[in-house]
Amino acid sequence: MGCGRSSFWFMQLVFLSILLVPILSSSSGSDREALEIGIGVGVGGGAAPSTPQPECPPPPPRRQPQPSDFENILQHRAYFVIQRFKQTITCDPKNKTGSWTGFRICNNDGRGYQGFYCETPPGLNNMRTIASVNFNGFTLSAPTVCGFVDQLPDIALFHANSNSFGGTVPALANLPFFYELDLSNNCLSGGFPASVLPLVDRAFLDPRYNGYAGPVPSVAFLIRTRVHPEHPAQPRQHHRRLPNPRQRRRASRLRRSSGCCGRWKEERLRAIS
Repeated sequence: MGCGRSSFWFMQLVFLSILLVPILSSSSGSDREALEIGIGVGVGGGAAPSTPQPECPPPPPRRQPQPSDFENILQHRAYFVIQRFKQTITCDPKNKTGSWTGFRICNNDGRGYQGFYCETPPGLNNMRTIASVNFNGFTLSAPTVCGFVDQLPDIALFHANSNSFGGTVPALANLPFFYELDLSNNCLSGGFPASVLPLVDRAFLDPRYNGYAGPVPSVAFLIRTRVHPEHPAQPRQHHRRLPNPRQRRRASRLRRSSGCCGRWKEERLRAIS
């Protein structure tokens, strides 16, 4: 019996050993994993991960100029016309447009936008607005002045010789006060600008030295010219007419000359009877 009891207890121990081996192995693996995870999060001297920074909020929208920022509502409207034109300028070697900022537009006292002068239109009181634009010699470059001059409803004079404006002459006949246009020595192109012909009874016109081609209409010689001083807002009322080509029995054409934008010079040809 002693041998049988001993064998029984031996078999029990073997059975328990078989049961305990997986449990001990599982516990050891868990401890190892826990140790590895602990090391990964900084246990044992490792560096902690940086805290994520919150995203910066977008900047607030830029404040749009309000009518109360300007001398009057007319200048407020002109401001947007000027700023749109400024965006189209491709070259400004003298930095003239650098002054086209802020709410003081009129340059009558030398503290506003260079080239812009203001007067009160007839029929209004204390409502100064853009009456004259003088870009003479500014050497600005832009694809066109259309959408600029014709969008200043109270303008009377536009002088812009010796620049590099392209395109053609805008339609100005609907501007009630307009009477002087100087676009000489630019890069305008195409035929003679028919848009200026409705101005023959009230305008000084100088379209010379551009890229025009072809004949000049005889009605263009009926345009009056005005001799005026340097300040563009105060022209003298001294009138004279261009020579009538029929009276002089001469015709006028434009021909190409040398120049950066293919300028054209006026060429007199004897008319055919």
